[in-house]
Amino acid sequence: TTPKPQATTVAVTETEFKITLASTSLKAGKITFDIKNTGKLPHDLAIKGGQKSKLIQPGKSAQLTVTLQSGKYHLYCSVPGHEQAGMKVDVTVS
Repeated sequence: TTPKPQATTVAVTETEFKITLASTSLKAGKITFDIKNTGKLPHDLAIKGGQKSKLIQPGKSAQLTVTLQSGKYHLYCSVPGHEQAGMKVDVTVS
């Protein structure tokens, strides 16, 4: 049996109204976003056209594991108004 490739883990910090990733250039394949909400409001992490994390309460963490092909991806908080307020970031997967 061949071992499954390990997921790349990317640390994500969310606060009002900003998403900070440890890196915005990621390797194609399985990626686990390790998301910490350091803000005062609930947030989530969504991938445009794809999956999203559960709603993360202030001071809590969650993980979102996805498989991404090469390309550009738009990550944002799907709580109404948060993306418009600045909670968005573009990442490149190669």
